[in-house]
This record gives sequence, structure tokens and C-alpha cells, in this order.
Amino acid sequence: MEKAKQLRLKYKIAMADGNLFSNETLKLNRANLLVFYKRSCPTCTMFLPYLTDYLNRFEQPPGGIFLISQDSLDTTLSFIKENAIKIPVVIDTPDYRLSRLLNLDTVPAFYLLSASGELRQSFQGFFRDEVIEMMANFENLNKISHQPFFQNLRGIPVLVPG
Repeated sequence: MEKAKQLRLKYKIAMADGNLFSNETLKLNRANLLVFYKRSCPTCTMFLPYLTDYLNRFEQPPGGIFLISQDSLDTTLSFIKENAIKIPVVIDTPDYRLSRLLNLDTVPAFYLLSASGELRQSFQGFFRDEVIEMMANFENLNKISHQPFFQNLRGIPVLVPG
């Protein structure tokens, strides 16, 4: 049996709010969802409103969901403001440490990690059924009451390449 991939950060990475993202950050939740995006990616901008809608349905949004920006700090801060992003955003530029560590090829990219950094599930691009499955796994691992990720599947594409 192949050993599961572990995310082991040897350094801390800046977040848009001034905090630092590290192995210790991952340990705060049973499971963590990393969503890599770039402002210029149309598939990313299609997905993010669904994530915002999902999070807004919670009285207290669950911890452990992180956007990983592949944009500069200034571009990221503008994007956060324009889209009323309320979850932590990690800045992966200028050296793309997280992207390189996870062998990222395209955005959007989704990684579900345990508190210890073990990779549980991942995919790149937008696959509706994979998103639904990953969010259900995230909720189960964190013991969060289930919320359907998409309120209505009508009009949501089955897949959109990154």
C-alpha cells in the first residue's frame, strides 16, 4: 500500500490578514480544505460565489477552509474586498511554495488535508460531483452538520477545466 502524501511545511507563509500559515495552522481543525485560485482564472471566479454562498449558510462559518492565492498581495487584497471574502487567504506568491509542494498544475485546485497534513482527497479544475463529495468529507471529518454545497444543481456545469 502506497504511503499517503503528507504536507510538511518547512516555513511559514504569509496570509492576507497578516497572520502566518504553517503546520500549526492545519492542526487547529480535524480537516482542512485548501482551494487554490488566481484572479484571472474564469473557472476560479465561477466557483468562488458558490463557496461564499455555502459559508454564508452557517451561523458561524467552519474553520479549516483556506483560499490559496496565486496573485500578488495587492491583487489579493483587492479581490478579497470586491468579493467580500471572509475566510483566511494565504498568499502563495512570489515563489509558489505551496503550489510547488503539492505539484499543482492548474487552478482551481482543491486539497483536503487532515490536521497532520495527510492528503485525503484532491483534484484540479472544477468537477461538480468531486466538489460535493469533498465538501461532505470535510464536514464529516470536522463533525459539522451537513449543508448541501450547491443549493440547486440547475445550471451548474458538471465539469469545467482549469
